[in-house]
Amino acid sequence: ALPDQMELGQKRRHMRLDLPKNDIVDFRVWPGMDEHDPPCDADPDKWPEPLAVYRQETDSTLHVLDLSGGGIRLEYDPRQFPTLNDFLRRYPTLFMRLELIRLAPKLPCVYHMTARLRTKQEDFRTGSFMLGYEFTECGSTSTEGQINWIKIDPEQGIEDLVTWIFKRHLELYREREVE
Repeated sequence: ALPDQMELGQKRRHMRLDLPKNDIVDFRVWPGMDEHDPPCDADPDKWPEPLAVYRQETDSTLHVLDLSGGGIRLEYDPRQFPTLNDFLRRYPTLFMRLELIRLAPKLPCVYHMTARLRTKQEDFRTGSFMLGYEFTECGSTSTEGQINWIKIDPEQGIEDLVTWIFKRHLELYREREVE
C-alpha cells in the first residue's frame, strides 16, 4: 500500500549556503573569554580590536566557506596564525559581527552572534584549517544602542538569518537557470 501523500523537505535552518565573496560586506571575530559575557555596545568600533576582519575589498587570512541559520564554517591559514591550536583550546567561543548585502528592506543584514567551535578539520592539500562554529546566542540591538543577547534554539537557528540564506539561495538558483 502506498501512502496518500509524501512530502520531501529540508529544514531551512540546516540549509548551508556557499556565500559568493561579494555577499559579505564585513565580517569580524573576537575571542570570547566567557560566552555569558559578550559585548553589549551595538557599535563594534567600541569593542576591543578584532582577532580577524574580512571585507570584500581586502585579501584576508579569514574566509567564510559557508553559512547556515545555525552556524558558520570558516577557513584559516595557519601560516598566518601559527598559534591557532593554542588559541582554539583557550577560546572555543567567538563573538562575531556579520554584515551581509541587503536583500529586502525589512530583512536585517547585520548579525551579532556568539558561536562555539564544533568541528576542526585540516585540508592536507593546502594546510588550511576548516573550523565549524555553532551559533549559541544572537544579539538584537535595542533603541538605546545596546545589544541584548538571546539564546538560540538549536532546532530553529537564527530565524532572520535563515530567511536571508533561503532568499539568497533562491536568487542564486534563478540566476543559474537564466544562464
